Amino acid sequence: TTGRVFTNNSNAGPRPGENAAESDLVDRFLTSSHVGRATVTFFDTVGGETQEFQGSFEVTRQGWGVFIQAPSQDVYRPIETVVESTWNTAVFVLVLCVALSWFFARTLSHPINRLAGASSRFAAGDLSTRVSVRTRNEIGELAHSFNVMADEIEDQIRKLKRAARENHELFMGTIRAMAQAIDAKDPYTRGHSMRVNKYSVILAKELGLKGAQLREIHVSSLMHDVGKIGIDDAILQKPGKLTDEEFEVMKTHTILGANILAPIRQMKRIIPGLRWHHERMSGQGYPDGLSGDQIPLMARIIAVADTFDAVTTDRPYQKTMTFDEALQVLERLRGDALDTKIVEAFMNAYKRGLIRKDTDDTAVAEGALEPVEA
Repeated sequence: TTGRVFTNNSNAGPRPGENAAESDLVDRFLTSSHVGRATVTFFDTVGGETQEFQGSFEVTRQGWGVFIQAPSQDVYRPIETVVESTWNTAVFVLVLCVALSWFFARTLSHPINRLAGASSRFAAGDLSTRVSVRTRNEIGELAHSFNVMADEIEDQIRKLKRAARENHELFMGTIRAMAQAIDAKDPYTRGHSMRVNKYSVILAKELGLKGAQLREIHVSSLMHDVGKIGIDDAILQKPGKLTDEEFEVMKTHTILGANILAPIRQMKRIIPGLRWHHERMSGQGYPDGLSGDQIPLMARIIAVADTFDAVTTDRPYQKTMTFDEALQVLERLRGDALDTKIVEAFMNAYKRGLIRKDTDDTAVAEGALEPVEA
């Protein structure tokens, strides 16, 4: 008699009417020549419901088959649990890595941003900018180097500014001394250059000039008569009216002044005030007969200031005019000898009290002699 014997270690035991040989798992065993092992996915009915099972068999040395089977969901549940746990762990680690990356990136980038911001402010001219970075890494060393460099640059710039200010003071002191020396040659024009300088600077400001233009007018008006240093004292100090020949010599002071300063490159832009402050808007002036806008603005400004001071001080050829008479002279000469808009600027300065009549009927220009910064 041949047959097959099956044992079952399940507590529930075999189900009534169950034929173990009909199982897909057993069938696989029976057709495998009782050799080896295999895993099979199959379906079985349990409690009236069809379920998926995972089964496996192993053939022993004696040729017996050892079978194990379980519902697929029970087999895969530990794996799913592990996968879910792995995903949860991975998500947590990812979030942690992102958080740590953000923290370390911010820790690193914040000092860099502060250093970059300080560099930009320093480059924009804020020389007091320093970087406060306390890290002990390369960024901290770079910040320290930046602060040391900034200290040195600020100190050098401070020294350069002081030197420039001292040079400017020396330059202007020399200019004033030259102007006073020139005025001293002619007893009738003592203080003339200083007064013309004050009037000219006031007029330039009334016309809205500033910066380099204002500085150039400041110097040019002080030096406008420097050419008189080359005029014979006999002509300069003559107590009476000059002859035609003497006047022609006197007129050369404009060209002499321009020629004296011509070799000095830094004086190039102030020369127009020296050469052309005796030109007339009508073209009847000297030395070159320029007219209208051909005459540089600097020279037109000095011309108004020079004319006003000339008529309000004693000269060999005329007595001092009163303040009001001098204003009338400017009005009469506007458009012909003098620039109309500059005469108007003079009148506006007078109305604003910048140029006023003193108690002795002389003119007073308000403001310091040094109204222009270097």
